[in-house]
Amino acid sequence: MSKKILIIDDEDNLRFLERKFLEMAGYDVQEAADGDAGLKMAKAYQPDVVLLDVIMPKKDGYQVAQEFAKDEKLSKTPIILVTGTSQVVGEGIKLKTPAKFKLAKPFSKEQLFEVVEKALKS
Repeated sequence: MSKKILIIDDEDNLRFLERKFLEMAGYDVQEAADGDAGLKMAKAYQPDVVLLDVIMPKKDGYQVAQEFAKDEKLSKTPIILVTGTSQVVGEGIKLKTPAKFKLAKPFSKEQLFEVVEKALKS
């Protein structure tokens, strides 16, 4: 059975590219366009890894990651924070969120695969 990845990102084009790259690599991928939809989907889908955009309307990635941490079924799910602002990612990983992985935009498909594999092994 292939590993399940959930993409939570408000940028349609980026979600599309991430999904295509990951599906070509054999992953089962679902996606959500905002934090609330992502949390709801994660509870039903039970992903092995989550790619989570930091800057989104309504709930940002930090808030979503905190909600994952509070949920018994989702708290151990590895989260990869994705953002174009590397300073925000670094601070978030240290101070604001249980996420242990980061992926700075722009990124190559090789960088995407590398961080996903690290998260899956954690």
